[in-house]
Amino acid sequence: MARSKPDGGESNQMSFMKVFLLEFVNVKIILYAITVYTGYVLPYESSLGSLLIHAFCLTGIGDAGTVTWAAAGGVFQKLLKKYYRPFNIAMALVLLWCAVSLAFDI
Repeated sequence: MARSKPDGGESNQMSFMKVFLLEFVNVKIILYAITVYTGYVLPYESSLGSLLIHAFCLTGIGDAGTVTWAAAGGVFQKLLKKYYRPFNIAMALVLLWCAVSLAFDI
């Protein structure tokens, strides 16, 4: 990771349909839904209308997170391409620190 370089000019663009279908098998989204519904919604609500309202609200929250993540990526892309070496070294050190803390229970 510390020695990797940014991609060249050409990037592989995915079609809207591929990205749309990919979202249905995204593990983070599945775990988000399972956690929210089993921990916060189903113990307190049982009517179909309430569950649908929660589904729309949770979808909106997830969409807002995705848009925020994409916007932050767009903002930081130019900066990270310019300073990729220090950033990669810092991320490699953080990854190493996490691995050591997990291995030795620090």
